[in-house]
This record gives sequence, C-alpha cells and structure tokens, in this order.
Amino acid sequence: LAPLLGGLALLGVGPVPARALHNVTAELFGAEAWGTLAAFGDLNSDKQTDLFVLRERNDLIVFLADQNAPYFKPKVKVSLKNHSALITSVVPGDYDGDSQMDVLLTYLPKNHANSELGAVIFWGQNQTLDPNNMTVLNRTFQDEPLIMDFNGDLIPDVFGITNESSQPQILLG
Repeated sequence: LAPLLGGLALLGVGPVPARALHNVTAELFGAEAWGTLAAFGDLNSDKQTDLFVLRERNDLIVFLADQNAPYFKPKVKVSLKNHSALITSVVPGDYDGDSQMDVLLTYLPKNHANSELGAVIFWGQNQTLDPNNMTVLNRTFQDEPLIMDFNGDLIPDVFGITNESSQPQILLG
C-alpha cells in the first residue's frame, strides 16, 4: 500500500509528503553572509567552486570552498575603493594563458561623466589574486563587454564598442 500511496502523491493525488526549505546560509558562510554574488569560478584550482562576492560595489571578496564549516571562507580581496569606481561586473578567466585564474572587472567611475565603463584585470598568482598586480585596459566601453574565446586559443577575448570606434572591437587575449 505504501508504494501505491507514494506513487499517487507523485502524481498529485492523495496526501502530499511534507517538504520544506532549510536556511543553510550560516553553515555555508558563517558571519560573512553578506554581499552580492557576482560570479563563480575555481580560483585556487582545487576543483571546488569558489564564489566571487561584491561588497559595497567597490570590493570583490573571493570565498574559497572548504571541507569544514563554514564551507565558504573569504580568503581573497581586491578593491577599487582607491580608484573611486563602482564595480559593474566580474568575469573570472585565464586572460594570459598561464593556467592561473585571473579576474576582469568592469567599473563605472564615480564621477561617471560620460557613463563609459572601464575595465581592469587582476592577475592570478600562486592560486590567488595579487591586489597590486593589475592591468587597466586603455579603452573604455559604451556598455558591458562580452567575454568569450573568439579565436579558439582557450584565452578569453573581450568584445565591445570602445571609445575608439563606433564599430564593435575585439581585444584578443
């Protein structure tokens, strides 16, 4: 009789087993559970998904996956506070082909006189990000750039309309 009732419950007939969602935020993040989830990636190459979280729109915190609670711990921080900029997107990827995860950030300057977006790449080093090792792209974008591998070399390329042209540009990695 129990298998029959279970089958009927799956069909939406008869009594429905009680199910509930459980809040596991404290287990996952501990006291660090605040910010905006911006991206996923494997920063430290441990085959575990790490979380890229924005705080106050100018700090990027990377929560590395761990085997013990809290299961995501804030280990890496890069900031654009000193650059008076608001981060608009986060795109992890290996932008120089060195097998280290890098992170491209697009940002809106706080004065945003012309609303063009800047971009900066923080370079991965020893399975982390060095906040002092970054490259600011020498172009600005009219809108969020598209990141994809255009030429098939497994290095992300940047597409977008820049301040240098009204036609889409491809910046090869």
